[in-house]
Amino acid sequence: MLRFGTFSLISCALIGCASGGGGLADCARSLCGCDKPYTRTVVFQLANKDSSPVSGATLICFDNYESFGTTNHEGVLRVRVQGRTSPGCGFHADCKTAFFQTEEHGWERPFWLHRAVRGEEIDAVERSIKVSVERE
Repeated sequence: MLRFGTFSLISCALIGCASGGGGLADCARSLCGCDKPYTRTVVFQLANKDSSPVSGATLICFDNYESFGTTNHEGVLRVRVQGRTSPGCGFHADCKTAFFQTEEHGWERPFWLHRAVRGEEIDAVERSIKVSVERE
C-alpha cells in the first residue's frame, strides 16, 4: 500500500494532479508546465556508408504509417514535424518512431524520431542519417 501511495504522489507531481480536476492551474504546477501545439522544421540528410546520398527514400511515421516525404537527389528531406512543447520538457513530436523506405531495401531500421528532432543521435546501422533543426 505504501508503494502505491508513493507512486500516486510522484505521478501527481509529474502530471500535475490537483483536487478539483484539471485545467490550466493543474498543468502549470506539473513538472513540464503547460504544453501547447508546436511544429518544428527538421532537415534529414540520408547517405550510404560511403557517404553517397540516398535519393528517393521515403520517411514514414511508424506510429500511423503516414509519409513525411521523400529525399531529393542530394539525400535531403525537409519536413515539418508536429508535436507539443512545454517550458519544462521542451518539444515532443507526435510521431515517436519513424523509418526510411527505399525501393532497393524496403523498410530500413526504425529510429526514435521524437529523440532525433530534439537533437539526439540516431543509431543507424546501414545508413548515415544527419538531422538538423531549423531555427524558428
